[in-house]
Amino acid sequence: SGSAATVAPLLMQVDELSKRSTAMKARLDNLPAVIFTASADDPLPSNVQAEQVTSAYHLLTSEQTLLQEYKRSVQTSITHLRDVLKEHVEIFQCTDARMAENAARLPTVIALHQKAGVQEEEG
Repeated sequence: SGSAATVAPLLMQVDELSKRSTAMKARLDNLPAVIFTASADDPLPSNVQAEQVTSAYHLLTSEQTLLQEYKRSVQTSITHLRDVLKEHVEIFQCTDARMAENAARLPTVIALHQKAGVQEEEG
């Protein structure tokens, strides 16, 4: 069905989003912490290189923007899937109730069927 087809890609997207955000966090964690805590007025320590600041800037702007867009897309898919799932659960519950209703009729029908069978033999 259409809903089953949307589950697999969504699982892969969530996985991908998780991997990419984890990788980004690791890259940020590898940069000197002072980059993220320093005041713009304070001079950075000499052990901090300009390219580390550039790297942090790139990660937190362009990389983060791409991740945010991807996250929105995944969120939309999740919302859609939740709606589809809710609808299918409701259909299932209605079907379940109908089946229970049908099953409840069985004993009476069995009794009537047996009675009819007995009458046929007698007749």
